[in-house]
Amino acid sequence: MEYSEIREHLLEDLLYLQRNKYSYQSLCDYVNRNQDEFVLFKDFFSRFRSKQDYYKGKSKAQKLATISTHISEFRKNKQKLSGKLESSLILLIEEANKEEFRAYSKVNTGLDYDEKELVPLFGINNPAAKVIQNNLRHKKQYNWVLSTKNHGSDFRILDIRLTNMFSEFATIQTNEYWKLYWIDKETKTLQFVYDAINEQTYLVSKNKDGSWEVKDNIYTANENKRRPRYIDDATLSGLIKNGEKANYETLLQLLDSNELGLALAFFKRLSKHKLSKEEKKRLDLINTSYLQNLRALNTNNKPTNSFLDKNAELKKDINTLWKETLRKA
Repeated sequence: MEYSEIREHLLEDLLYLQRNKYSYQSLCDYVNRNQDEFVLFKDFFSRFRSKQDYYKGKSKAQKLATISTHISEFRKNKQKLSGKLESSLILLIEEANKEEFRAYSKVNTGLDYDEKELVPLFGINNPAAKVIQNNLRHKKQYNWVLSTKNHGSDFRILDIRLTNMFSEFATIQTNEYWKLYWIDKETKTLQFVYDAINEQTYLVSKNKDGSWEVKDNIYTANENKRRPRYIDDATLSGLIKNGEKANYETLLQLLDSNELGLALAFFKRLSKHKLSKEEKKRLDLINTSYLQNLRALNTNNKPTNSFLDKNAELKKDINTLWKETLRKA
């Protein structure tokens, strides 16, 4: 039974008891028998079940009327507080979207953005915050800038509503439009386009201080987009094994899973002082072709099938170069 229904039935039942002149003890017995239904009013009924003489000297009818009035006032206050909370949670999502876009608009522009500015809205170590942080680090690694002037990068919340509300958690559903055009900072060439309208579900939660923050954001990503992966030293170091055979197996696994960017970075790390000048040039050309292939797909200039065909060629080229160089080293 929904929360609002519980309140409605509770009020009706108490009025019924009052009209039929049930005793105060009957009311207590009634409440005790129906604890599952009245769990949301636990504190209130604990008070009225206590042995203290809150209403000593009053008639049973007066007691019942007082309880009914108290519940009615409680209901009105609850609705008022619920309305205020709903407005504040919707405002939280609106401000979170603004902050996310502001962070993206500053990356690689010379205007420093401190990731700590995400904390009041997204908390610390929440999945939603980590997604934004990873996006920022990715753009820094590839030296991309958000194009707001020439391509009009922007966002809009088209619809927003509270869908579920609990004491510590709530979910909010939105319909959003995001238009993000990323360009290379030096060449000014378009590198990645995200232009979509989609539904998103936000999970917000109370932190230990009682403030609400965005915990997670769930939506369907564009499956036709494949941005170059953010790669850090820890990731590469974790892939390196003892022995050429084990490392070659790792390379094959990366290629089989279409992790070409990671495979190329792995190759470069292991071959740092082992390739000739000509072999390094071949590896750089493969990497350039891979990035160009990604760029064509991500800027809507290449169909997925053509992208996959080119990737298949690049996989063979990477495998061949490894066999000709590192396996003989």
